[in-house]
Amino acid sequence: MAKSDLSQNLAAIIDVLKDYLHVKLDLFKLDILQRTSKAGIFLFTFYSVVIAIFAIAVFLLFSFSFWYGEKTGSLSQGFLLSAGILFLIMILMFLFRRVLFGRILIKNISKILFSDMED
Repeated sequence: MAKSDLSQNLAAIIDVLKDYLHVKLDLFKLDILQRTSKAGIFLFTFYSVVIAIFAIAVFLLFSFSFWYGEKTGSLSQGFLLSAGILFLIMILMFLFRRVLFGRILIKNISKILFSDMED
């Protein structure tokens, strides 16, 4: 009789343990989904802002080129000057890419991935 109760209790404990492990696994999957979606949203937003800033800079340089060409009478010099400015900006962005982009991305992505589960 006692052996039967013990085996029933042990079977119940095993069933509860299996349910617990399944719930923990589901919680882990949901946590991974939440963290990756937050990281994806951050990356999409970050790159969208960078592309928008680049587009604004290009349009400003176009307007500068036409303004400079109108003032000096040489449109080609205006566009050449704008291309030089854009090239200089690209070189500076390449040289300082770790400071400008790397640290921001690493800091924010690590904050998202290594934050507590209670967020």
